[in-house]
Amino acid sequence: MENNGFTHHRDVIPPPINQGVIGSCSAVATGQCLSATVQMKFGGPHDPARRPSVQELIDKTQEALPNDCYRAVPGEGGFRGFPSETAFKYIKQYGVAVEANHPYCGQRTLTPTPPDSPRIRILDYTVISPDFNIKLIICKQPIVGVLTACESLGPHREGVYQGAKDDDDAKTAGGHAVVIFGYGTENGQDYYWIQNTWRPEWGDNGIAKNLERGAHEENCKMKSSNRSSFPFLWLKDLFW
Repeated sequence: MENNGFTHHRDVIPPPINQGVIGSCSAVATGQCLSATVQMKFGGPHDPARRPSVQELIDKTQEALPNDCYRAVPGEGGFRGFPSETAFKYIKQYGVAVEANHPYCGQRTLTPTPPDSPRIRILDYTVISPDFNIKLIICKQPIVGVLTACESLGPHREGVYQGAKDDDDAKTAGGHAVVIFGYGTENGQDYYWIQNTWRPEWGDNGIAKNLERGAHEENCKMKSSNRSSFPFLWLKDLFW
């Protein structure tokens, strides 16, 4: 929490995970969001034994919930991406192993989860409608959101990311899932704190400020046409 009118939960955000070449941004963002929410409940240093396995979400979700996933993309080993609400649905129904027992490798595998691995479960999850003021949720816990990512987002390092630099850059936009864990105002510009699903060298160790609204129609802003989501946790018996 910061003292000049805006809030963030950076102290509970886990170290960044680089999704690599596979289109797993929703799986990574969902895992990171849940990890941060668990961290808010337990406190203390980040522990891989309390972090959800993003790899299991990639390996198992499309088999368990095929009707809730996208079509396979050529070159991604048959991986079918999915929105964050599908990942939360999987965790609600089946639980998810901890990262320490099923670590991320950046591609879909057939590696089974150790049967004796502790599993994290959630009571439920909520999908937020586009017209809802997500700041009412963010001040309580991180959420998964979708922004329109332009090519100019790739080299961003510091300051508030302003979005597409011109109309040509805006045409490169595509949906990209991130963790939203705060918001604020800098030099009169409203922004969200986000954790990306890219390499730690992006932004400030994978974290940046993203402008709420940009000058171009598809300007790397938070997409109003997309829904955000977040989990509810059991206050006890979180693991089994």
